[in-house]
Amino acid sequence: MARRKKTACGGRHGRSGGTAAAAGQEEQGNSGTSDAFTAIVRESAQQLPRAVERLLEGPATLKEATYLDISKHINVLIDYSLEDIDDGGTARSVTLLRDGSLQLALLQLTAVTSRFSLEEASGLPRDTSQGDKTFVELTSSLVAFLLGQATSSAVEFALKLLRMHTLQAFSRQLAATAELLLGSTTSSVGQLSMALSFAENALMIIQSLIYALEEQGELGPSSDQTSLHQHAPNMQFRNELASNLVDSSVLDHISRVLLLVQLNHGMSDGSNDELDGALRMPTTLLNRVLLRIYYSTPQFQAALSGRCVQQAAIVLGLSALCAADDGPSYGLPSELMRGVPLLLAPGEGDSCCSCCGVVINECSSRPSYLNDDVFFGVLAALDAESAPTWISRRAALTLLLRIGRLVVASGQLHATGVSGGATGDSGHGGSSSSGGRTDGGSSSSTASGSEGSRVRRLVLRQGDLAGLALLVLDRAEKLRALHPQPEGSASWAAEAGEWWRLLVEVIRYTVQGAEQSQQSALGAMLMRSLAGASVAFFNGTTPLPPSLPPPPPELAAALSAGVLPCLERLLRRTGRDLLSPEASVLYDMDSSAYSRTVTSLFAYGDLRQATALITTLAKILRLDPRVVIESGSSMHRAADALAGSRV
Repeated sequence: MARRKKTACGGRHGRSGGTAAAAGQEEQGNSGTSDAFTAIVRESAQQLPRAVERLLEGPATLKEATYLDISKHINVLIDYSLEDIDDGGTARSVTLLRDGSLQLALLQLTAVTSRFSLEEASGLPRDTSQGDKTFVELTSSLVAFLLGQATSSAVEFALKLLRMHTLQAFSRQLAATAELLLGSTTSSVGQLSMALSFAENALMIIQSLIYALEEQGELGPSSDQTSLHQHAPNMQFRNELASNLVDSSVLDHISRVLLLVQLNHGMSDGSNDELDGALRMPTTLLNRVLLRIYYSTPQFQAALSGRCVQQAAIVLGLSALCAADDGPSYGLPSELMRGVPLLLAPGEGDSCCSCCGVVINECSSRPSYLNDDVFFGVLAALDAESAPTWISRRAALTLLLRIGRLVVASGQLHATGVSGGATGDSGHGGSSSSGGRTDGGSSSSTASGSEGSRVRRLVLRQGDLAGLALLVLDRAEKLRALHPQPEGSASWAAEAGEWWRLLVEVIRYTVQGAEQSQQSALGAMLMRSLAGASVAFFNGTTPLPPSLPPPPPELAAALSAGVLPCLERLLRRTGRDLLSPEASVLYDMDSSAYSRTVTSLFAYGDLRQATALITTLAKILRLDPRVVIESGSSMHRAADALAGSRV
């Protein structure tokens, strides 16, 4: 929530027996302790509302000193609030929010800061003790932190913020900022940094609002909509937040500003360290907010329908793809690709440096790991049920399959041990560096090893592969179903072949680091897809007809992609170890259509591949019949039916 860490300003405050400035009472519950204001905190809580009054009513000549006073008091209150993190409670945050005068001052400050123009904000005095922050940024930090504590007081405060149209004010501020950036070819670094601050301020508050709603159990596909009458404030909060996000189009305005700053940054070859650093947090926050909304309810997902927010997500993911695989940027401006930050997995930033616009880990024998969130952001933008109209079905499918190929390439690297054996867990946030490509295919994301071999320098963590692959395959399958040409046409067959090859390779190279539920999901996807491709009149118990009709196009694509060797490999490795990852895939393939499916594969498949599968099955039956029993006796019955006909 709050982006500040504890600072020297005010230090760690001791505890004394004072009272709160106005309310002075602690909420009973989360922390269960009584924590009084220290003298300096009490003074700041009293003085901040007075400073805000001077700001609103005083002459312009006195405002610079007032700005610095406000910054000083907010810093004290931030340090005080952050102590809640140390003891896992919320008492200090609740104490601040229950101070009526202080809460009003924070609402007024939010209203003021969300209405500053870019020129006005760029000229504000900065607090050198807090990393040259202005009171605009500090106000958003404190408000976001208090909202993120997810207490009943925070919900009441959130409703007040929403009802004073804070998100609409942010939208107007960002829209004006975007117009200024569009109309100027000489925007200063200070102006660009302040534009990013505007975006970051809005994103911090939006993220905290969403988090507060999540903590109340009122956001997400599994939230119980029938019990909302029992929590009227939470229901109001959910409905008003969704309505404000959609009506204000604030995420679209934020995305537009980020894209324009990235373009400006790239026009200077992405070499400005100040802008590079300033771009990282708002880019990360936008992607995080996008994913939280995407995995919520349709009521919130409408906020992602704007063209700019979808483009920002796709540009971020495409930039990472270009850096990783040297592939094309599909005509996106080279300046934009240079200016997009490359988000790495948590803990990956310290040993990396920028080289030709791409992060190369020069201090380690292993590659650097990309943050998989950027690709989940692409999936959110390309959701087949609400796919953007500005990108074609084929282009969306191409992008998805390219992400899938990166997953497979990462799995291959982990299988060889070149990655250093790191498995990693999926994480949010993470490190970042300037990572856009200079053009569609000029940057180097690989390092030459021995002659004829190349080692990828940017890959995904092993633990991130299967989950991402499952979603890529699912979305790609939905897009395939929308193909305008009839089944069996050349373009249809090409897409089917690509999809089946990806599925086979994903099963081969991602199951090792996958969770058991993901391994099972891959098996279920393979069985479901094969069942849909099988020939209906094969039942696995009757001999094959003397002459076979041509195979269904889907079955032909599956066989061409190597599904028979895939099944043989799964069975062979399951025979070696009943608890292997491959066993989890195989066990979830049993279904009522198993006999028909396997018979279809044997009937139309390559004779040598079918023979290898039946031979492996026979060996396992002799050595350990439990494998066949566990994986479904249908395969055994299908093999028996075919033994006289094909083998």
